[in-house]
Amino acid sequence: MLCLVRTALNWGFVLRGSALAIAALGLLAAGATILFGQAFPPVPYAPPPPPPTIQAARGELPANAAALQLWVRREGEEERLAGSAFLLVLPDGRVVGVTAAHNLAVGDTTLLLDLVTLRIAKGGGGAGGGGAGDIGSQAGIQVVGLHGAPGQPRRFGLDLSSDHALLALEGEATGPFLEPDLRGGAQAGEQILLLSGVDGRRYEGAVFQSGPQGTWCLMQAGFDPARMSGSPAVSLHTGKVVGMAVAAGWREGRLVLGLVPIRALVGKGMSVQPRLGLNAPDG
Repeated sequence: MLCLVRTALNWGFVLRGSALAIAALGLLAAGATILFGQAFPPVPYAPPPPPPTIQAARGELPANAAALQLWVRREGEEERLAGSAFLLVLPDGRVVGVTAAHNLAVGDTTLLLDLVTLRIAKGGGGAGGGGAGDIGSQAGIQVVGLHGAPGQPRRFGLDLSSDHALLALEGEATGPFLEPDLRGGAQAGEQILLLSGVDGRRYEGAVFQSGPQGTWCLMQAGFDPARMSGSPAVSLHTGKVVGMAVAAGWREGRLVLGLVPIRALVGKGMSVQPRLGLNAPDG
């Protein structure tokens, strides 16, 4: 015969166990939040400091200064607008195309890139005045390979310095060449002008943070930064390129733009040689 024995429920034990479980879940949630915040931090934000003293000589932005559209095609797909780019004159006189590394990783990455073309946006105008006109044929400027292996697309964190790719151009490229600022980047408080490759518009901003991992600017007006990665930012003091746009975000109702400092682009350009083909491993 089975004997049923009634036992008293130890509510103190249950409550202590529940409290410990809730505390453990809270610690796990807090840890996950910290780790997520470190992996996906918001873009920095700060009011720009007063305009700095700039020792570099004053210069004018070339009248035909413009960024370019970056068009790519993968095997079996139609050509698509992947972002922006520009033509950079290296200190030794060579001309390379420059864009963001993440612009070359669009669509199905198992398919090979078989066509990359740079074209200037028709029309233009807009904020900041000026704009890009059509510089030539619909064929645009053909990219025949990479100038060194591309950098790593930025996926986490705030280090922007490796998100770039230099492009080898077909023949003797002609177009709106831009020169690098020999300071290697902009100074905090400096005024910059973003040249959009998507639509030829120009947008003013001010640098509030500058370092080797990235330059951060507070833009004067809000706009849609979609596909503007790869657009050059030029100093309104020297008229030369100080960085390339690769990141954007909104803080306090203002648009913040993140730039790869020009020193990273020039350093890569001067240390490697062109290589034929568009599908080199990351490096």
